[in-house]
Amino acid sequence: MQSFARSYAGAEVSISATLCKTEWLSNSPSSTSGNKQVINLDHKKVIKLMEELPFQEALIVADAYKRTSWTDWVGPLYKKVVIGGHFHYLSDYKTAFPLKANMFQELASRYQHDRERPPESAGNMRRLLGHLRNLPLKRKIATDLGLSDVLQSLSPTQDEGFLNDIARL
Repeated sequence: MQSFARSYAGAEVSISATLCKTEWLSNSPSSTSGNKQVINLDHKKVIKLMEELPFQEALIVADAYKRTSWTDWVGPLYKKVVIGGHFHYLSDYKTAFPLKANMFQELASRYQHDRERPPESAGNMRRLLGHLRNLPLKRKIATDLGLSDVLQSLSPTQDEGFLNDIARL
């Protein structure tokens, strides 16, 4: 019985914390200015809301709805960083989560298939690739996206490291 009571109390605290977060968010300046709904959202609406909010508020929404996988952040990162060029958003993201190689692949795929992207998004994509430390993947993405300047920027010593890595396999 005591174990059940502790479990029930823990669940109540978790629910209360989530409600508190969403209530705070619904009263925050950026949320109320657009009269955005933040409670009882489905997955698609949660991601759309995350795409519209500043990072710290998007993080609260993601936490409240348990959307903290890297896959949940691809849409917001694409919209804010690749399309919008808001690299402070990426910096904030990096303080909360690690950058995953899969995320770069997914962002590149979205970029490649987005026929309505603005012209400046190419420069944002180049700059984003500067945050990718996996050189073989950086080379592959740059090749796939036709970013020849990114390929040329890879120094010969980086090429040698890449070749040495392949030789060890």
